Amino acid sequence: MDRFLRKKILLANKIRDQLILMERQRFESLARRLEHLLDSVEQFKSNYEKLKICLSKHWLSSAQQVALRNTRGGDAFYHDISDIRRHAENCVTTIPPVSEIYAELIQAEKEFDGFEIDETASAISVETDIIELENIYLGKFKIKLYVDSMSDNHRSNLYKVIALDPHPPNCNHSVTHPHVKDDYLCEGDAADAIAAALAGGRICDFFTLVNSVINTYNSGSPYVSLDDWEGESCYECGSSISGDERSYCSSCDNDFCDYCSSYCHICDETKCLRCLSKCPVCGEQVCKSCLTNCPDCDAVLCEDCLKENKCSCKEEQQLEENENDGQTVNSDDQQQSSDGSQENNPTVAA
Repeated sequence: MDRFLRKKILLANKIRDQLILMERQRFESLARRLEHLLDSVEQFKSNYEKLKICLSKHWLSSAQQVALRNTRGGDAFYHDISDIRRHAENCVTTIPPVSEIYAELIQAEKEFDGFEIDETASAISVETDIIELENIYLGKFKIKLYVDSMSDNHRSNLYKVIALDPHPPNCNHSVTHPHVKDDYLCEGDAADAIAAALAGGRICDFFTLVNSVINTYNSGSPYVSLDDWEGESCYECGSSISGDERSYCSSCDNDFCDYCSSYCHICDETKCLRCLSKCPVCGEQVCKSCLTNCPDCDAVLCEDCLKENKCSCKEEQQLEENENDGQTVNSDDQQQSSDGSQENNPTVAA
């Protein structure tokens, strides 16, 4: 028997084993929900007994409290019933025989390039055609399904969408497709259909659905918008910036977004926030080139404040001058008062 044929048969058996395990997990999940529902029924029975006691003793206020608990419990009970119905419907599945799963593998091999089964037959992968969305080249992708993880509740471990010729946006190299980040696909509205295909062992349908998602662009929920794909990224925060949103800082020679940049109050040039400082006198944002030192006290301040003599040392100097002027005025007043008293008191002078 051909080695690759044996791999496909082994893989088909592994997939069926996983489907059986998945079915058991669905029944176990349903059993847990039924158990929770029975607990709710017991609570209703308890409330019923309490309500009978309240009525027999004419405790109407207490009866109202019991009724209120039933109202809250009724909302939860209705939710539990809906949840149980949904899980019960999920349990109504038919596990296909190995021959049908094998046929799905053959179909996937016909419809996709790069059909591959790994050495342990625990993973299967196919390759897509070159993907280009709205004139943005994204390249080919490999869709790799990890069979041993089909019964895992964590979908991120189930399969990966791997860029074979990555063309990520400048702003985020972990994004290789508007809906793929770190090789994980945001399935969107296709999530239920993808889950149903796997639960039914329809492996070819699974690859077809995933391929359809990555050949479609949903502008409402991308990791990075196609409009920003070829844009620059902010040097500070990494966010994507288009040409008209970009602010260039000549001090550090980098591009920034509007949130990470401002302008100098003196020269009016755009600068990043790192290259701006607050003038300690006026509090305005000023670039380093427009800061200067006071020649009298060597304090750092903006050029405008220096020209307007707003440095703190100037204010102290002015206060000293005012104080000295006040002392001079007082001395002159005292002298005038002394001279005046002598002129007006001739008797004392004699």
